Amino acid sequence: MITSVLRLQPALEMIRDDQPNNTLAIFIPKRADFELMAELSPILKAFHTASDAWSADKTPTMQNGIHISYNLRQHIIKLEQSESAELKEFSTNLLKWFDIYFPDCGINNKLLATAHLFHPFFKGVLIKKIGGQDRFQEVKSAVIESHPSRIKFVAEQKATPNNLFDTYQNAGFSDAELVALEMSDEGN
Repeated sequence: MITSVLRLQPALEMIRDDQPNNTLAIFIPKRADFELMAELSPILKAFHTASDAWSADKTPTMQNGIHISYNLRQHIIKLEQSESAELKEFSTNLLKWFDIYFPDCGINNKLLATAHLFHPFFKGVLIKKIGGQDRFQEVKSAVIESHPSRIKFVAEQKATPNNLFDTYQNAGFSDAELVALEMSDEGN
């Protein structure tokens, strides 16, 4: 809506300035308000884009979590450099809350970091940029160590009809199912 109002700015200003007694003139923003809207528009657009990306239900979005968070944070930092005192205060408070909810843009979240690491485009580049080489190596090592091929399995106990029967019985099978399982075990 702000972009629509900004597109109509010249026409709205003309209506306001040409007819000061017009009852519509009180509803038309002043030049300072238009400037504030113009400065605020990119950050609102970035949040809208992030919200659409995170709430997508037909495409996977986890691999974009760190990237989206990083872009939002950069928009907020850019807004802090505004000359407007209102925007500086707004962006400072917004950045404070953003850092509470998305510390380090999500690189400490195991799922987001893993998804970002495996993304064919990003390949963990933002993990390196935000958290440094050490954090990148931690994430990489955690992914490698948690892979099933790296987990040492304990040799399974040899199954006997008695311990199979106890296992099946504890699993809540009916008597008929236990008899059928027992007969299938005897056939082996």
